[in-house]
Amino acid sequence: MLSFKPSMVMLYILIAIAGGTTTGTQIVTNAYVSQYYPNEIRSSGVGWALGSAEMAEYSLLLSVGSCWI
Repeated sequence: MLSFKPSMVMLYILIAIAGGTTTGTQIVTNAYVSQYYPNEIRSSGVGWALGSAEMAEYSLLLSVGSCWI
């Protein structure tokens, strides 16, 4: 939806939805990792979770940036 040139109001609404769901997914993933992963690999699990969330945010940024060109 963000790649189609929506109106400015719709763009802000879509960015808010995308940001909220990205942040919510990251919080849920970190809570899952801290509860169910063994202590020995917990930091690796959190690192992978945060890294994948960052990649999702960067891809969102690229798709939004192409709308403004």
